Order: sequence, then C-alpha cells, then structure tokens
Amino acid sequence: TNFEVTKEQVDKDLERQVFGPHTGIFTKKAKPGESCASGCDFNALAFEPKVQLPVLHVPGEKPRKVEVERLRRLYARLDLPTLLKERGVVTKLLMPKQHTNLNIILMMNPNDPAPFPPYLPLGYFDNTEFDNRTPKEWIKLGIMTMGQAPIPSVCLLPTKDEDGDKDPTDPSIEYDWFDAGVLDYDPETKMYFVQRVDENCRIVDPNGDMVINGSIDPVTGKRNIYPNQFWIERWRLMFRAEDPRIFADRVAFAYQARKQCEAELRYTLYVDCMPMDGLGNLTPKNFEEIEKRAHSTPGLSKFKMLKEATAKLEHEITLDYCRVMNQFILEKAVRDDPSTFAFVTLPLRYEKPAPMYSKFPDVPPYPYAKQSDSFAYSSIYTITESIEAMCLVRAECNNLLNNMSFFNFKITKLFKLHEFESLQDQATTI
Repeated sequence: TNFEVTKEQVDKDLERQVFGPHTGIFTKKAKPGESCASGCDFNALAFEPKVQLPVLHVPGEKPRKVEVERLRRLYARLDLPTLLKERGVVTKLLMPKQHTNLNIILMMNPNDPAPFPPYLPLGYFDNTEFDNRTPKEWIKLGIMTMGQAPIPSVCLLPTKDEDGDKDPTDPSIEYDWFDAGVLDYDPETKMYFVQRVDENCRIVDPNGDMVINGSIDPVTGKRNIYPNQFWIERWRLMFRAEDPRIFADRVAFAYQARKQCEAELRYTLYVDCMPMDGLGNLTPKNFEEIEKRAHSTPGLSKFKMLKEATAKLEHEITLDYCRVMNQFILEKAVRDDPSTFAFVTLPLRYEKPAPMYSKFPDVPPYPYAKQSDSFAYSSIYTITESIEAMCLVRAECNNLLNNMSFFNFKITKLFKLHEFESLQDQATTI
C-alpha cells in the first residue's frame, strides 16, 4: 500500500512522537476563562522568573533551568485575588470612587484605622522597593525577531471595555483582575500600556493580527488605540514573571498606608474645626522673654515693620497653642468614650529615643589629627614670618645652651651653704 505524504509531514509526525520529560513551554489554544500562562502571542522568556544562580552549576547543586521551571510553575499556581484577600485587601476598594451618598455608617474597627471609603489614589503610596526589575528590563522581556511582543501579565482593569473612556473615579465602573499583555511603557508618566486578552487568550487587533511594537503603526508612526487597551500604573500590573506573593505584599503595603494617611487627615481636620473659645491664651509675661531675646538680634532693630511682624507671630503662636489644647481635649474624649467617638482614629505616636549619656547629642566624629596636620602645613610650615620666628627661637635656645648655665660648676674650694646658694643665684640671674 502506498501512502501519498510529503517528507515534511513525516518529519512533523515524528517530532510529535517524542515522549519523556521536557522543560520547554508548550503552546496551546486556551479555552475562555482559562489562564493564558502559555499563550502563543507571548515570548517564552517573558514567563521565566528572575533567578540568581549561575548558568554553569557545580555537580550536586541545583541547576538554574530546574529552579526557573519550578518557580514558573509555582507562580502559575498562585491566585492573586486569593493572596490579596488573605492580606486584608478588598479589590473593589483599591480604586477610589466619587461617593454621592453621604450617609455613612460609622463603625470602630481596631484593625481598620480608617472605616471610610477611600478617596486618595493608591499610586501615591506605592513602594517601588518591591520590584526586582526596572521598567526597561520588563519591556525587554517581550523582544522577539518580529519586534516588541506583548508581555504576559495580570492587570486591574474595568470589567467593561467601554468604561475606559470614563473618569476612573466613576462609581459605575467595576474593576477586577484580568489576564493582559503589556505593550509599552511611558517613562514620563510612569504608566504601562496594556491590552486585555480576548476569548482565545490572544493579543490581537480588530483584524485578528498580533499586536506588536506597542500598537504603533509602522507607516504613520501613530499609536492605534482599541477599546480593550488602557494606560495603568505599576501597582495595577503584575507580570507573570514576578512572584505573586511579593506583588500582593506590595499592594497590601500601599493599601494599609493609604488607610492610615486618610485617618490622620480626618483627625487633623477635626482638631482644626474645634472652637477655641474658653481655652485661654498665653499671658504677656510669656511673650516678654521671647521678644527680649528676639529683638536683641543685631540689625533687627532697624527693621521698619518690626512691631507688625511681632504681632503676627504672636497671633500665630496663640493659634498653635489653642490647637494643641484642642488636640489634648479630643484625645482625652476619644480615650474616655471610644464608642461615641468611633469615627475618630488617633494617629500613631512615635517617641524619640532618649540620648544614652545626656540630653545633648555627642560631638560628631571629627578627623582632628588630619585637620591639624593640614593647618600646620598651610600656616607654620609655609609662611615666611613663621619660619623666621622659629629660626630666632632656635638661635636663642642654642645661645642659652652653649653660653649660659643654670648652675656654676667651677668650684675650686669649700663653701658654706649660704655662700653656695648665693653663688648659684648669680649663675642663674640673666
């Protein structure tokens, strides 16, 4: 029996019949809803985690390829929404929204310093120390022979593509984590250009072609914008090649920092709005000593508007004094009745460490010997007057040693004690 097949077809069939362990990344068409960790539009290197191991390993040690493959499979198994939930992060509260309903139920939760809907952008509190690559290094993971390919990632995006043109704080927008591809990066705004994958887990344009080179048209040089493309910040973007646990810690850090900041802002607003009647003011005697020391500054008496400036400063000091008194009153009321003032969260207090030896700081380290040698070289060893003075001093010292003596040793006969003393006094009298 003759089979009409080509040699190329036979070679392909033989390649598929290779069985056994393999470390390569197989490409398959993902079903709707499945993760696109091995999509055909992404570079295989874009899935490899960053590993600090040598390429050539010593026999008996872990090979680098094995460690890379283990981490890649581990990162693919971890679910980002689950990790965020374990860290107390609510996904629907990550993006601040405009709230039209001002009737808020106030509750006191010890683990939540700000029981209010967020209103500050989370990007203000993002910590870049969690990132193990620079933006340029992340973008380089998508470089292929055809050009800049998309980089696999998981992004916080609107659930509907038409919401991309709305204000990000619009309350009608719902956000969730979706598989996407990173197309480009803007170093000025520090934002990434991403595109959500389609039902086939691919990054394609309306014509079905793969989007490359940041969706920039090679003819016109302009960027083609499609409905499923967005500009987002780094904290809304998790690359497939990074550890999801570290990224979850990064989002949780910014999430808790924003809560604490908003709570302290509200506390400051409460203190500023408290009345200042009946708190008392500083007495004139308190200002007399301050004015006396301040007006003794040389040249300050010539200032024409000295009295007006002093009055403004006294008024500012009085306001600060009243504010501190209101702060003490509010904090005492919150501690005495926490249920009534459940909407107030007291800020954290950090006490300065006491000095070990005294209330004054120690003298900082100073290279005294080095500075002394430098001063001597630039003064006593180089100036003409100092050299001449040292020569005269040396000449007088030599004259004293050679021609003069503190004692008279030229004694040829016996002397009485008082005669010996008078003789020595004459020798030492100059």
